[in-house]
Amino acid sequence: MIHLISKKTLAEKLADIIKDEIEKGKYSIGEKLPIESKLSSMYGVGRSTVREAIKILSNIGLLSVEQSRDTFIIKQTVNTESLEHRMARATIKELNEVREIIELKIAEKAALNRTEEDLLHIEECLANRKHYAEHGDLPNCIQADINFHLAVATAAHNE
Repeated sequence: MIHLISKKTLAEKLADIIKDEIEKGKYSIGEKLPIESKLSSMYGVGRSTVREAIKILSNIGLLSVEQSRDTFIIKQTVNTESLEHRMARATIKELNEVREIIELKIAEKAALNRTEEDLLHIEECLANRKHYAEHGDLPNCIQADINFHLAVATAAHNE
């Protein structure tokens, strides 16, 4: 078995450093992070690297970037639990809520980006699902439903 070791980008490494500093109390909740140029010189990296690191930390919920481009600490720690573990402990109701949100956006993108070929494939999947449902073939009906959802996602043309 081959184990791939992913290399971190410079921005990811910087994000890890700043995250550690926040967690260790160098910066307090509500405190403004130094400006990009200051962070750039503090860590010896370019401003684009700083911007990307800030984006990473903002996406995980540690930082908030204001319109004026000021960046504030909003949390000192983040939950690093994997998505897989979060999903495993979620309730059925929570999973359905997330699924509905995602499916709505995928359907919207599919409606905007679909080709005629995509549309024909979606219709074929729907016809298969209907056929298996009418014949009480639950295993094939479930697979046909999965195929339908995959066809819609493919029609969104968003990897």
